[in-house]
Amino acid sequence: MQKWGRSMFTIDDRLLKNDERAVYKLRKLFSDYGYLHYKVNKFEGYDFYAKNKDFLKSENILTFPDTNGNLKALKPDVTLSIVKNAALDGGVLKLFYNESVYRPSHETGSFREIMQTGLECIGDIGQYEMGEVLMLAAKSLLCISESYLLDISHMGLVSEIFELAGVKNCDVLLKLLGEKNVHELEEVCRTDGVSEDWIEKISSLCRIYGRPSEVLPKLLSDFGDTNGYKELSDISAIMEKYGLEEKIRIDFSLVNDMNYYNGLIFQGFIDGITSVFLSGGRYDKLVEKLKRKGGAVGFALSLDLLERYGGESREKDVDVLLLVDDDVAAEEILLAAEKIRESGASVRVERSSLSGVKYGECKRLTKNGICEVDK
Repeated sequence: MQKWGRSMFTIDDRLLKNDERAVYKLRKLFSDYGYLHYKVNKFEGYDFYAKNKDFLKSENILTFPDTNGNLKALKPDVTLSIVKNAALDGGVLKLFYNESVYRPSHETGSFREIMQTGLECIGDIGQYEMGEVLMLAAKSLLCISESYLLDISHMGLVSEIFELAGVKNCDVLLKLLGEKNVHELEEVCRTDGVSEDWIEKISSLCRIYGRPSEVLPKLLSDFGDTNGYKELSDISAIMEKYGLEEKIRIDFSLVNDMNYYNGLIFQGFIDGITSVFLSGGRYDKLVEKLKRKGGAVGFALSLDLLERYGGESREKDVDVLLLVDDDVAAEEILLAAEKIRESGASVRVERSSLSGVKYGECKRLTKNGICEVDK
């Protein structure tokens, strides 16, 4: 009989669920680019999240009292914890994580545990780091499916456009842009005294959607060579060098809070999953608010969505179901089961047939040896 040893413990990809398989692929991808694994505490003080509620997906936070009477919260977000706690010693800190967050479900409203994998790049962020993170976002989606799209926008460019046009109600206009509500957007612009020429240009943002090579010339024509345009153009050129430009779409209905996000933001979608699967962006203002130095960009993938992607059911739970007679000694059962396992098959030992267990073949172990049994 083979003895227990390190060589016996190899991962059979067929036995992994979709989310487990994704974790292994993504960990390999991030490690290959020098990102280090980071472990986050499951909870923080509630006050920390309460002060940064605008950055969270939901204002509802799952709390509990600590033994000393302080109110704690199960983490609703990983990025906040990393920026608060990670050691920043200059240069660029590159981290990835595989963590659970606790948020209300969109479907039921009740709290649920959501598994996320993502990365954060914090510190002296330049164009290369921005391009690398966006490239890794695209390759992360590719780890799951070849049928994906990555929508990108730029909060800095939108902010510059609003400033050039003389917009006063930026938050209201940003919300309407996200809704592609052209009529109300134009009315708000008129209330702010924006010229008709600029109103037409701003409302055109609601209709913009396409590959960078299609959209960038119009942006340059309408709004000029702004800082936001330059960065969006440079990042798009980097993605073209990586051979990923065909998977990128510029979409200015993709918006986020200007109090936290100041540059590129993006969302990833996979054919077969209706919800946003990946989200990320540049959030220098959060780093500044938490009194840390440098900039930051990152993204997260909601791996819990993979439970419904491509089906999770396997053809069989075990290769061999081994039914044993009551008069067979335990040692004989052990030897027989190990012999089957050494042949490369998985085996489950039972005294009688089971309902709900899918198996490839059924065998019976008697005092006289193993015999085949019809399903």
